[in-house]
Amino acid sequence: MKLRLALAFCLILSFTQLPSLARTPHVARPSAQASGDEARRVERLVALCKLWGALKYFHPYLAYRDIDWDAALVATLPKVEAARTADEFASAVESLTAVLEDPATRVLRPSATTQQSANGDVTNFYVPGGIVISFSGQAVRHADGRQLQRKGLVPDVPVTPTIKGIQTGRDEVLEAAVKYLERELAGKREK
Repeated sequence: MKLRLALAFCLILSFTQLPSLARTPHVARPSAQASGDEARRVERLVALCKLWGALKYFHPYLAYRDIDWDAALVATLPKVEAARTADEFASAVESLTAVLEDPATRVLRPSATTQQSANGDVTNFYVPGGIVISFSGQAVRHADGRQLQRKGLVPDVPVTPTIKGIQTGRDEVLEAAVKYLERELAGKREK
């Protein structure tokens, strides 16, 4: 496994030398379209390897979960090689980040307008095609050590909206919160 990874990195590093080889007079230059495609392919492979390294050293899951991150890279390389569009490249990168099974680590495509929040620091990793990979590199916990990150604050009074409430335009969650607060305030006034 380590040998395949080392070979993959050597191959990638050799591809990064192609632009300098193309400037030497004795090497035939490819067509403009082919050189553009090749440059894009190399740029994507380099971006993948940089992302892989950033996640390897800064993503908290890789510190305490049994994840074969090297194998994830080796499995993703052919997908990135085959990618011809930014969307295909984003899908290939998603296959790498999916190995983490972390809903907070995601690929934001250029057309995505939704923005999710995270507690702790957020690292944005920009790759070709306007794609952003975003992850939090900090494990956030309650004061007693329980996990908070990717769980959020669990409400004291769980309320589930009903279909009937939605159909009639009622905000049952807000109504339940108001009733709860009124009861709390009434109890404090009596004391």
